[in-house]
Amino acid sequence: MAVHIYTEEEIEDIIIKINHFINEHLLNYNRAIKRIVCKGIITKETIDDYRTFKNCSFHEYIDFLKKFDNKDNYSEIIKIHHLFHTLISEVLSKYSTNKAISEKLFNSLYYTHSTLINLLNDIIAKLDFTKNQLDKLTETWNREIFIKFIEKEYLQMKKGGKAFSLVYFDIDNFKEFNDTYSHNTGDEVLKELIKIIKNYLREYDSIARWGGVEFLILLPDTEINVALPIIERIKKIVDNRTFYFDLNEIKLSCSFGISEANLDNTIDEIINNTDTLLYKAKKSGRNMIAI
Repeated sequence: MAVHIYTEEEIEDIIIKINHFINEHLLNYNRAIKRIVCKGIITKETIDDYRTFKNCSFHEYIDFLKKFDNKDNYSEIIKIHHLFHTLISEVLSKYSTNKAISEKLFNSLYYTHSTLINLLNDIIAKLDFTKNQLDKLTETWNREIFIKFIEKEYLQMKKGGKAFSLVYFDIDNFKEFNDTYSHNTGDEVLKELIKIIKNYLREYDSIARWGGVEFLILLPDTEINVALPIIERIKKIVDNRTFYFDLNEIKLSCSFGISEANLDNTIDEIINNTDTLLYKAKKSGRNMIAI
């Protein structure tokens, strides 16, 4: 099952929504406790609203998360959130009917509320970590986390899953390009180029900046006969693209090496083999694909 590859903007959007949801439930909890402490009037309608999640954005929030990570069903958060609403409505119901609220019930509500907030903060921490693994210029992954992606695919292959393919590519003659147009123009063109390439990858493919203008693409569950047409299409798009900066019309080309992973090679060997293929493409005249 595919996992969405985040952009920095999407990560920020998710964090904002999680913080909104945290604040919403902190407010719900505090309002309930305040009503009890201040001996406020609590209607049956209020209790029912808590029990039925009325005015609660939880389902919208979970659907939003699942859109970006459909491997996680968020069952623990769903369970804890449901229990939180059940317990808070039970506490308010006992208060409104002048029944004793046991210490056990109150402690359960407090523990459930704290657990819910902690689970949500854990997601924020993971997203912050993910954001920090992105190259700031190109919004591609860095080596550290990308190696983990490859290790995961390698383990799946060991368990009998399909082979994956790696693509090593760089931009031809980019040093000369920078010398001609300036490094600032080079950065802008590089950002635009990588954005184009990402648009033509599948949602669950991932790309890392390996160094300078060298990049690695991971194509999960993808044998070489499927990988090649994907990269041929990307190469064609790049070949036909004209970039416009400071009244300059700029053409670029890329060289690619593609290899299909197998269990006879270690991960380092697979990466090195792909690097060798890129070198072969460049030695053969650049703007080529070697497999």
